[in-house]
Amino acid sequence: MINKAHNHHYIAQVEQRLNAINPDISKENQRIYSFSVIDREKYEISLNHTNGIKIKDNLSDDDLFSFDVVDNSFRMNLESAFGQYEKRVGQFTESLLQKINNDNLDFKEEILSIFSLKILNIFRNPYCIKKTLNIMGELAFYQPVEKELQAIYKKLMTV
Repeated sequence: MINKAHNHHYIAQVEQRLNAINPDISKENQRIYSFSVIDREKYEISLNHTNGIKIKDNLSDDDLFSFDVVDNSFRMNLESAFGQYEKRVGQFTESLLQKINNDNLDFKEEILSIFSLKILNIFRNPYCIKKTLNIMGELAFYQPVEKELQAIYKKLMTV
């Protein structure tokens, strides 16, 4: 939980890279198209940049998931926990696409796993807080029983 990561993505970079304009170049320079919603009712959107935006800067904010920041070298946040899940969404998506291309219909594990990881995207998206609270319902009142997790939980609740 302690790391130096400060640019936190609420849609995983690995997931954005699956839709990159230029997937064959270095990850640092990959881009994705970004759109603004003009009118939700009429489904009107506008392309933000004709060349796309760098994925490393897209759908992120500084210290979005940090709950304790002392300085640039000491942060407590959820980035490493999210990173474990993020790797898996790329793996499951690639596996699903490969199975579909090979007419292999045994992709239940991939579909269920991708669905679960998509729910995580909802939970970590700052624009979906109300939706997350509705999904969680009574689960929002549960608290950890382990002492170490209780301390982290208390810090999260005071943010």
